[in-house]
Amino acid sequence: MFLGDPLGTPVGTQAAVLAGAALNRRLTIYAGAGLSAGIPTSLPGAKSLAKLLVDRLAPIVDFDGVDPSDLLAVADHTAAISGGDRVLHDALQAVAAFDSARTGYGHAVLGLLICEGSTVVIEANYDNCIERSVVPEQMPVVVSDQDRIGNSPFALLKAHGCITRPSTMLVTTADLTAPPLYARAELAARLSSGDVAFVGLGSPADYVISSLQDFVSRVDASTLTVVDPQISNWEGSGWEDILPSLPANHRVAASANEFCDEVLRYYVLSLFVKLRTIVGGLAADHPQRVGLESVLSAIFERSSVWVLKWLRGMAFRPRVGSPAITSTTVMQAVLGLSSLAGALETSISPGAFISFQEANPGVTIMLLTTDEAQTGSAMALEAQRRVMDARSEDRVPRNVDVLVLCCGQLGPLGADELRTDGGHRLLDLLDSRPQRSAPTNIMGEPDPHNIIDGIGAGNVYVLAGDRLVEVA
Repeated sequence: MFLGDPLGTPVGTQAAVLAGAALNRRLTIYAGAGLSAGIPTSLPGAKSLAKLLVDRLAPIVDFDGVDPSDLLAVADHTAAISGGDRVLHDALQAVAAFDSARTGYGHAVLGLLICEGSTVVIEANYDNCIERSVVPEQMPVVVSDQDRIGNSPFALLKAHGCITRPSTMLVTTADLTAPPLYARAELAARLSSGDVAFVGLGSPADYVISSLQDFVSRVDASTLTVVDPQISNWEGSGWEDILPSLPANHRVAASANEFCDEVLRYYVLSLFVKLRTIVGGLAADHPQRVGLESVLSAIFERSSVWVLKWLRGMAFRPRVGSPAITSTTVMQAVLGLSSLAGALETSISPGAFISFQEANPGVTIMLLTTDEAQTGSAMALEAQRRVMDARSEDRVPRNVDVLVLCCGQLGPLGADELRTDGGHRLLDLLDSRPQRSAPTNIMGEPDPHNIIDGIGAGNVYVLAGDRLVEVA
């Protein structure tokens, strides 16, 4: 099962080019069955799906003379019998776990790029793995022309329909020659306005590719990329007939997972390159510069999907289309964290939590950001809620104090705010924490930190993370 390389792993040139297009919101990815073929998803491609349908329908449909590996032939033959269209769609839902297969790494990459508002994904698959890969975020999904009206420009476009709406699934020749208007219009528009990568489509002899042939022949091949593990065998691949002038470096021999990971790695790394540039004017031994490297050493051990989920997890209210990678408040939060960390060894965990090997074992840090007009009091309440959830799920021990670095809020953070400015380090800040004790009368002296779980629950302190930033 593909898990993604560490964030610090170098990427290929073409992946970097497409990541740059994503940063400029000019990237489209057209994804096919190869995206969902690998472990753990293991959904069938066209040939395998055709054979599954034949096995399922053999008791009621005579397939004599029909190639059992030709999906179009099997679908057309079934649809031609009385009631065949309904039978075909019922069988499609039964023969493969399109609505429940485990999501894979490539699904999460594409889902996160959509949530960042950086990439449009056109998908020829029936499954809903991309949508499920980024839960709890809810991305816009377009299946019909009506869906496209008023929807976000950055969305998942399911050109061949979706298992969640079986009547939209295009499988016969008649279906595929008359796809929804939005699918044809979007592909044509995207081909003429940015970079397009075809990922997981395999040989263009497949019925999916036939619908692209008319479009790709009209655009500059330098904006197109074909990703396929077998693409190094260019002659005889079928692609040479559709894209005879496609540059060699635009033919990438890689799996869908591998290439998606490279694109996202370079995309995510752009944030940390910018942060290193920001602190580059500080002395080499300045605590904030040293602290940034300490934080990055922990981050770079993780995959790009893990890191981007961690970054998006900082948001007070994550919104699809609001990128974490270019967010000023996310940069402030990481810089504020770096200032506190100094030379301490850092480790990160889901939910935007951070801990330190050499600090008091009874403390951890959480990052919380907003790019909206949220008040400090609202941020403080959200901080309390998130820490309570983390404790209930054993992601933060109950006896650990949590410092929440907030960035982007309007006004003070309330009574639990620790007043601090640039130059403060974590160990010094811990010494300045107000110490709380259990109330002598729980009904007369209610304390939200103690009233439920007692003093062992640990305290929550909030501080303005932007005040810790020591560079302009």
